[in-house]
Amino acid sequence: MCRIHVVGDYDQESHGASPAVLGDPRTNQNPALLSFGLLFFRWHNVVASRVQATYPNWPDEEVFQRARRYVVATLQNIIAYEYLPAFLGEGLPKYDGYKPDVHPGVSHVFQSAAFRFGHTLIPPGIYRRDGQCHFRETAMGYRALRLCSTWWDSNVRTTSVDVLTENTLEELLMGMSSQISEREDTILCSDVRDKLFGPMEFSRRDLGALNIMRGRDNGLPDYNTVR
Repeated sequence: MCRIHVVGDYDQESHGASPAVLGDPRTNQNPALLSFGLLFFRWHNVVASRVQATYPNWPDEEVFQRARRYVVATLQNIIAYEYLPAFLGEGLPKYDGYKPDVHPGVSHVFQSAAFRFGHTLIPPGIYRRDGQCHFRETAMGYRALRLCSTWWDSNVRTTSVDVLTENTLEELLMGMSSQISEREDTILCSDVRDKLFGPMEFSRRDLGALNIMRGRDNGLPDYNTVR
């Protein structure tokens, strides 16, 4: 994992280490995304260690690529056999082999509009729990970290959210795994409706409005036409 070289003033005393560079450019957007990125980064290192132990004569690049294949497969397995069955309420059909004539991408309508339903599932805050499942409170005494105060600033020591040190990563993962998402409906929490990306970007954007505008910018037809 690399660090971003921040040009200009950066108060490391209050903000901690500079932002991390992982596979997703949105990694540092909020503590939850950063936690998942670091989780798979750690899993990659575990797999790479196993590959290297099995094939000690392999060069680093070959070890990296083999480990990468396992990590990608892990994520795909979670999506296909855990997330989708839970969301759809039924399992996927039995896999009967690779079909080279099937387009592997997703439709324009799904990517630009339909899959945005997940924004309604976002809670306004993220819990942290220790190994005994006890809540870790914020510096202000609250149980949850508000998204509106941590956009693009996951290492803010003033709010005790330094994901890259201590046990905060494990506590965030424990908290999220025990936290229920918001209801799948037409309502978005205020942290993404009124305070999207917050003070670090000096903005108060509305994710719901952005979703609507994305559909217009991409020239999507109306719902009745699509269905």
